[in-house]
Amino acid sequence: MQPLAKLLDGQEITVIARDRLSLKEASSYDAVILTGGHSLAVADHDREYANELDLIKNGSRPVIGICLGFELIAHAFGAVLHRLEEKEKGIVKIQVVRPHPVLAGLSEIEAYESHRWAIKDVQRPLIELAASPDGCEIVMHESRPIFGFQFHPEMFPDRTTGEQIMKNCLKYLATGL
Repeated sequence: MQPLAKLLDGQEITVIARDRLSLKEASSYDAVILTGGHSLAVADHDREYANELDLIKNGSRPVIGICLGFELIAHAFGAVLHRLEEKEKGIVKIQVVRPHPVLAGLSEIEAYESHRWAIKDVQRPLIELAASPDGCEIVMHESRPIFGFQFHPEMFPDRTTGEQIMKNCLKYLATGL
């Protein structure tokens, strides 16, 4: 079983996790997780990611973005993506900058990262919840059920706090549905 599928197993809400998804397709699920790799960077590819950007901006379902999904959420709401000199890969420490129930009282997070792009600053309607030296690591929308994780919460659950954060997020979204 894939790490993300294993993490989602037994959830009380119906979630679809995909890297490509339209607003219409998403309407039959309680929540959507946008995943994916970096075969095509978000920067300068609005046309190629039109479905996902529409879903983020105009959808009525909760959205969680992981890695590329995080970058799509940030980009959809005006954040600028910066290419890192070297790919970030491995377990990193992330600092909580704003407490939230999704973080379950954690002051420090350890999470697995594998990305080439970073978000230095977010603007309203996004709120930064956690950051690393590379930039923003967790965002939430100020009024809609949208969360983004630059890291991979599903990876290395025995060595990171990612699984706990993801489960907290799903629980938080389920109570608001």
